[in-house]
Amino acid sequence: MSPMQRIQHPLAPVALSRNAWTAARMYEDLRWTLQVGVEERRDALRLAEWARTRAQPEQEYEQGAVAVPALVRLGERVRAELQRGTGIARVVGLGVTGLDDATLRLAYLATGLGTGPALGNYGRLFDVKDRGEDYKTSAVPVSMTREATSFHTDSSARDVEPDHVGLLCLQPAVQGGESLATSAVNVHEELRRVAPDVLPLLYKDYARDVVTPGTERNLDSIRANRFPIFRFDAHHGALTFRYMRYWIERAHELIGEPLAAAETNALDRLDALLGDERFVLSFTLQRGEMLWVNNRSIAHNRTAFTDDPRAPRTLVRMWTLDPGRPPLTQQGHLI
Repeated sequence: MSPMQRIQHPLAPVALSRNAWTAARMYEDLRWTLQVGVEERRDALRLAEWARTRAQPEQEYEQGAVAVPALVRLGERVRAELQRGTGIARVVGLGVTGLDDATLRLAYLATGLGTGPALGNYGRLFDVKDRGEDYKTSAVPVSMTREATSFHTDSSARDVEPDHVGLLCLQPAVQGGESLATSAVNVHEELRRVAPDVLPLLYKDYARDVVTPGTERNLDSIRANRFPIFRFDAHHGALTFRYMRYWIERAHELIGEPLAAAETNALDRLDALLGDERFVLSFTLQRGEMLWVNNRSIAHNRTAFTDDPRAPRTLVRMWTLDPGRPPLTQQGHLI
């Protein structure tokens, strides 16, 4: 298949508004920031008490194992914001009372399961920290490095598509490591306005290198691992965005199908708008804070960071599925 003959998917027919926002709007209207209080912290302490009787509490915890109604409601509020609101939710206030790491992790897990069932390709909870890896020389996710990630969505595998991505901060970096988020829906509409010739190229299928655990990685699987950056779901009237430029470029290099100049230009225009300061929400997560994004409509990123070797930057990631969406035929491991 030649570069310009990639499968073309139909464009969204009308201007979209759901989950479309600018940074100024988000800074002005903070309804996407969810404040927790006494009830959620009491639930966290109940989880800590329950965990003392368990050998592997993070693996054994299921909804209903402990009465934590405030955390369940928090998860439902997060899901509502991700699916029917801005597509992003920041949870603050849980880390102000000296809860230890294990308790914060369990409270985060209980909240996450309130958004939907967990995908376990990396395990229920995955520590995002610098492991001395280089994603440009090894098939590892950028989350194992201290580099900036570029704007992206999680999972490069066609058949593993988390609906929600969560991050819990246990230890911020000494310097850097800011969280960044952009509405891909807003960027799509800006492209429609300023560069309509670019949009069709972003609805074509592109190969992606495969780095998601539980998926096969060889040249044949990379060739088959194709899907568009933007896709419009006519049945639900929703736009889906799946992107990380590096995995696209590396895949096409590996399979001998270089990107055409027009396609590279389209990715350049997309990246420029994803990083446009008018559209980028930026903040630093503090200990105990959570960030949740809709992985189908929000592009996220982080800046490079510097660690304190005695207390390295540590975030905890969780992938969940939206229970309101039909079951996917995917290799994602539900746990």
